Amino acid sequence: MCLEDVFPQSTQSGPDPILTRGALERMFRFWRSRRLLVTSEGRLGAGPAAMLQGDELFILFGSDVPLVLRPYGDGSYQVVGCCYIQGYMEGEALHDIQEGIRTSRSIDIC
Repeated sequence: MCLEDVFPQSTQSGPDPILTRGALERMFRFWRSRRLLVTSEGRLGAGPAAMLQGDELFILFGSDVPLVLRPYGDGSYQVVGCCYIQGYMEGEALHDIQEGIRTSRSIDIC
């Protein structure tokens, strides 16, 4: 299947096929290095392709994006990469801390 099959030429006004094609190509490039994730609470997201089951999601104070961290047995963590989590991209986690739904803690990142 090619893009012309998905977006056939039409005489009706609609999205510009050139702009649409560019957007799709950027989306496909993005997803080549990402994996779909679902949190234990059922939130959808996208994380680095290198993430594994058991990795944890953190929102570090002062950070603009959530991070995927890999725990080590000694209590420290390795950064796997940044991620997107639906519903946690605009400070919602701080609200959860204020409401007592989540807690904050200190961790070591190596």
